[in-house]
Amino acid sequence: MILKKRFSLLLLLVAGALLLSACGGVMTASSWPGITGNGDVAYVAATTYVHAIRLSDGSEVWRYPEKAEPNRMFYAAPVLVGDQLIVGDYRNELHSINPDNGKLNWSFTGAKGKWITSPLALDTMLLAPCADHFLYALDLNGNLLWKFETGEPIWATPTTDGKFVYVASMDHHVYALDPATGQEQWKTDMGAAIIFTPTLSEEGILYLATLAREVLAVRNTGEILWRQSVENLVWSQPVVRNGSMYFADTSGKVYSVKTADGSIQWTQSIGGEAGTAALGVPAVLDDALIYGLENGELVAISYSGDRLWTRSVNGTLYSGPVLAGDRLLVGVTQGDRLVVSFDLNGNESWSFTPAK
Repeated sequence: MILKKRFSLLLLLVAGALLLSACGGVMTASSWPGITGNGDVAYVAATTYVHAIRLSDGSEVWRYPEKAEPNRMFYAAPVLVGDQLIVGDYRNELHSINPDNGKLNWSFTGAKGKWITSPLALDTMLLAPCADHFLYALDLNGNLLWKFETGEPIWATPTTDGKFVYVASMDHHVYALDPATGQEQWKTDMGAAIIFTPTLSEEGILYLATLAREVLAVRNTGEILWRQSVENLVWSQPVVRNGSMYFADTSGKVYSVKTADGSIQWTQSIGGEAGTAALGVPAVLDDALIYGLENGELVAISYSGDRLWTRSVNGTLYSGPVLAGDRLLVGVTQGDRLVVSFDLNGNESWSFTPAK
């Protein structure tokens, strides 16, 4: 019952975001640590700081800013672009940080909403979606190149096939844009809000979930190929592999469907009798998907639907683990540790708790 109440808060926040945006307000998202792993270091955005952590032992290298600042909160996973670490905050600023020492390079202050998700990094530009309904295109010095407005907040990082950039908005639409100019090429109404990034296949098909309890396949021309209804909300990004699409819902049920037509191949419950929600983006291994559950469990499930192992942490998991080399990094909310590191077999190696 407690778990269901917690998740209902997330749904209320989404509903509030839609209502506020419709009348010109700005929403506040429920928040959890955003993690990016690179080489020997992981970067963690969590509440008042961005932390750089050594992957070997979980010790802190640096934190940004040096002192906590009023109302400046970080949650979106940082993005490494060459010698810059890009991260947005809830005070409407996007920051470029030196990944070696945590010093500020520049800040973009032209947005009027919170940075809920990570930007997409291209060769010479950043495409940064914001809760103020705009997608901002910046050069790598933080200068505005163009911006594109949607009808509602954007919680999903864009994706690209090299020709177009695809933007999913809470206004129900997926947009295809020319990355050089920001000009709209097409848009398609998916029927409900989209909060996670569509998964783009090598064949040019976008696979996505909406808050109408549907998953869809969309051609890169905007044509909807198929849609499949499910029993509960899908609060996770689909994974596409070898002709199948995998996703989990808020009852903890994992689905495998055919990418060709959306027909269901199998389902497997990993949420237990209480129907604990599986949330966020799973880690994708060669032999398994690793999901985080709201009750603090980490579950490995094979591509044929077999439950391989389960581990638990004290706290709530609002997203799946992040794969960093040979480690799984788990961001914990409402627990006694911020990040817990596991090997690929689920054995815990270290944990990180920020110093006061």
